[in-house]
Amino acid sequence: MEERMPWTIARRVLEENKISRSQGWERTKKMLLDGDTTPSEKTDQLLSDLLEHTLCGEKLVRLYELSPEELMAFRAAANTLEIPESVAKNRYPLSLTEDQLKAAQLGHTLVAKHQCDSGFALVFSTVRVVVMREPLDATTFPRESAAMLSQYDEIVGLKNQRVQAMDVVWIPNEGKFVEIRADFPRGIPFAAVEQGQLSIKLELGKLLNVDYLHSSVNLFPLIGKMYHNAAEGLVVEFAFGTTTASTKHEKMRRGSLSLRDEDYHKGGIAALEDPISPFKLSIEWERRLDNDVISKPELSLHSNAREGAAGAGLLIDAVVRNCLGMDDFQFVEDRILHYLSEERA
Repeated sequence: MEERMPWTIARRVLEENKISRSQGWERTKKMLLDGDTTPSEKTDQLLSDLLEHTLCGEKLVRLYELSPEELMAFRAAANTLEIPESVAKNRYPLSLTEDQLKAAQLGHTLVAKHQCDSGFALVFSTVRVVVMREPLDATTFPRESAAMLSQYDEIVGLKNQRVQAMDVVWIPNEGKFVEIRADFPRGIPFAAVEQGQLSIKLELGKLLNVDYLHSSVNLFPLIGKMYHNAAEGLVVEFAFGTTTASTKHEKMRRGSLSLRDEDYHKGGIAALEDPISPFKLSIEWERRLDNDVISKPELSLHSNAREGAAGAGLLIDAVVRNCLGMDDFQFVEDRILHYLSEERA
């Protein structure tokens, strides 16, 4: 188990495996390391859970539509790729150590190929440099700086930091949509992950000598369709524009409540004479697994007011979070494909 898996997911994984846990990653690690016994018999299952998280956890997803002939050729070419020797390959599915990360070259390295029940995955270890914003405490600066710093409400430092991501190219056994699933842990700037999406696509084209991923799928129409279906999950975030050029952005994360059913939201929508123009949606599903563990996978389709005002905006990014495993991710993926098929019917 690693911090690459967010604590909200790791807590449920530990619960599912009946492993004692404390509050947060650090206390849980200390408790397990300092204990009289360690759950060594659980190692294989925990590594399996980490591998599942690598394939489907906290991802920025883009879909590419291929013809049946292109998909067949792509799958065959991907199967022939050789996995080069590397430190990242030898560590997989664990992350690089801090010293290994410092010494690693930037860019992508193919570290694994997986044939799963529903598709074939290429896993790339990606080392990126991201600019992290960190708030600074003014009291830690020399006293002579106090007058100058007092004019600012917040003091922020920018730090270049190396991070390792596990980016996945997913080729389905059935269907026509190939996915690039770029790692998108919370706290990492969107721009860095967006660049990762582009660079993994370019790297794949170089490896295969063919750019199969040339037609990204527009997901914008799904925002309105999923919001207006009252039976589709719990709406936890929603933004829309009105004909008076105003925009509304609402969030609600209160147990099993949905914004669709919140009185203030319903009243505001009902008071409008003209239809709204949705441009941002986050939707959550509550799923009870076989072992009575509750999972809450979440899909975010976030565009902007300008695209919403156009009525037929463009959005190629979907953010999928909080998946406890492949089954959760497959569920969210199936909902996306359901609405795409409706859109094209």
